Amino acid sequence: MPALAQSNGFGMSHSRSSIATRPAGAGNGLAAFRDAYRAEIPDNYSARTHFALVVFVCLTVAGICLGIVDDLRPLELLAIPLTFIAANLVEYHAHRGPMHHPVRGLGLIYRRHVRQHHRFFRGTTIAIRDQEDMRVTLFPLIMLVFFFGLIALPIGIGVLMLTTPNTALLYVTTAVLYYLAYECVHLAVHLPEDHWARRIPGVEARMVYHRLHHDPRYMSQCNFNISFPLADRLYGTARFPSSDPRTPPHSNHS
Repeated sequence: MPALAQSNGFGMSHSRSSIATRPAGAGNGLAAFRDAYRAEIPDNYSARTHFALVVFVCLTVAGICLGIVDDLRPLELLAIPLTFIAANLVEYHAHRGPMHHPVRGLGLIYRRHVRQHHRFFRGTTIAIRDQEDMRVTLFPLIMLVFFFGLIALPIGIGVLMLTTPNTALLYVTTAVLYYLAYECVHLAVHLPEDHWARRIPGVEARMVYHRLHHDPRYMSQCNFNISFPLADRLYGTARFPSSDPRTPPHSNHS
């Protein structure tokens, strides 16, 4: 994933005191919200540190787990595809559920996603302007604690009790790498069109797919998977834009 340089890697310099120009295709409300959100970003926020911590924690956990695996049996390798499928389903239901609909006890997730992320990126205006905009793109760092402490670790202990240590270790490894893939792909599809990461094979297709989800008309109806739209296919919520903008999106990729 991109390591954004001092020039931001976006072909433009950045000043906290400058007023953002109106994004193409954005209404006054969107531009005003973006300006207001950027004005509230703490001065000590570092997008590079934020992203680096996500990568470091995920790769460290995965590396430690793989380093402990010993005398692996072929059957234990099934933990990898099974965990991948389970993670894809969890991503889908979490995104379609509490991230888009208020649920008691999970209101912070809803507010962060719908009232901030989807208001900041709306319609065709889904590219970040500079490093600071990564704050509204990446999950807050507290989500690492929530994901590892309240989801991955307890399930991993359960897998350990029911199966073998290697199976549990492969489960944790696959789960954390899925989380990292989600963050990397989600960031990539919100990068500006001229950023080098947008030229990575597959990223442009994922951007087109995700951009449709940011259309206010469809955001609660389709394209809830980010990197791997398996569950969207399973539940019939995968949609692709029509060549004619007046025509609703369709379910068959052409």
